[in-house]
Amino acid sequence: MRLFEILLILLLVWQAWTVIYAGKGHRRRGGVTLLILLALLGAHWFFEGWRWQMLPVYFFIALAVLGTLYRLTQKRFYLVRAATGVNVKLRRVSWSVAVFSLIALAALPPFLFPVFRLPAPSGKFLVGVSWLKVVDLERTNAIYGAPQEPRALYLTLWYPRSDDSTGMPNLPFASDPPWYLNHLRLIDTGAVANAGLADTLELLPLIVFSHEIGSVSSQNTQLFMEFASRGYLVVSIAHPYEALYAGMPKGERTGFAQTWAMVVSESLANVPLKKLRAVKGAVKKKKLLSGYWGKQTELAKSFKMRTNDIWFVFDELEKLQKGSISSLFTQKLDLSKIILMGHGLGGSASLEACEGDQRCMGSFLIDAMPLGAVLKTAPIKPVLALHQPSLNPLYDLALNTAEQGVSVSLEEVRHFDFTDLRLAVPDIALGSLLGTTSGKLTQKVELSFAGEFADYLVWQKPTPLFFLQGQEGLRISRYGQWDNNLSQNDLKGEKPTPVGP
Repeated sequence: MRLFEILLILLLVWQAWTVIYAGKGHRRRGGVTLLILLALLGAHWFFEGWRWQMLPVYFFIALAVLGTLYRLTQKRFYLVRAATGVNVKLRRVSWSVAVFSLIALAALPPFLFPVFRLPAPSGKFLVGVSWLKVVDLERTNAIYGAPQEPRALYLTLWYPRSDDSTGMPNLPFASDPPWYLNHLRLIDTGAVANAGLADTLELLPLIVFSHEIGSVSSQNTQLFMEFASRGYLVVSIAHPYEALYAGMPKGERTGFAQTWAMVVSESLANVPLKKLRAVKGAVKKKKLLSGYWGKQTELAKSFKMRTNDIWFVFDELEKLQKGSISSLFTQKLDLSKIILMGHGLGGSASLEACEGDQRCMGSFLIDAMPLGAVLKTAPIKPVLALHQPSLNPLYDLALNTAEQGVSVSLEEVRHFDFTDLRLAVPDIALGSLLGTTSGKLTQKVELSFAGEFADYLVWQKPTPLFFLQGQEGLRISRYGQWDNNLSQNDLKGEKPTPVGP
């Protein structure tokens, strides 16, 4: 919660106490407190901005104002007669329990949905951001019930910006979110919109990100800003109808196919992992999984749509590089260094798209299930998977014969621990959606391994984190050959520097 929000609630409690327990001389105090309360409310609206989570508090402030003004017109200011006796005490206690309980309930929404702060990125560059809409005229949104609508994708581009850039400062976490997420527009990322590109001696390597179904393209903003500050161009794709909202800032927006998303999510949630553990032999395990996926019609269609979305974005990036699409990035991109990243279904599609396109160097999967061709043929490009322990059997199967693969599982985490949702909402608000592992630890692991993986692919830097052993709560499994002049003996006493804070 923000400063003025906290002060408003505390002053509201004081005003309630004054009216209930006031004695002689409290009439003046009640009036002064009322003026301070109104001044704080004005400062809150002007400096911090309103949000719907504070509506119950605003309502009680209005009641406090009206109640105080009414009491000021009465002979006695206090609500309960200032006298002794059991009845008076019971009335005061009753009023106190009722009023303070209601104020506590009113303070719950802003506490559960705070205006959080993103940790500052660790790279040497400041961060800029811009947006781009691209339309694939050869595909439509038919599977979502819009057969006449061409497939449009909305891209957010995070990049290293110049120090003297001009543009819209203090870019919000979400520029134009739906009303129920309006507090996200109050979160300052520190990025500058439409800023100039930093002068770098090298072309920009790229990271293309695909979000989870039912999520948003900004779900891993901390990760995006970290890579942009380190000299990468990060392209986050908003997949229409599979994102809670997708569109341009303060512009057009597509809907969310909630029923479709629920069916696909259920297919992903019901993977027969217990049966997979019981079956012996890789052939039988792959047959079991292939049989299950073959029955998930909606999942297969969504998976194919996502994969084609990514390939289409690759084509549009080539246009950016050539200047066919006007942008800051003409002749600034290194299209031979593209890494795919994704969360959930976005990660599954990223692995499939990377294996099927020579323009991709490798893929980083965030709590995603390996689907598609990798169930039949082992990946030939480097793969890093960060996930819950329950997915270990899947990756042991999918990456067992991979050319280069690393599987990292973190104990006591759940699906949305790997997103900025861990920062946006306290554990109590999401219950089963978040695990018990510290959010800071989860973010640190994610940023560290992702950064080391990308630096290995792009600049051939060593990967000491991949060789760590005996880390409590962490399981690191390597598959294939990781010969980068580092052995376990080389790493004794070495403490790898994390990417994140």
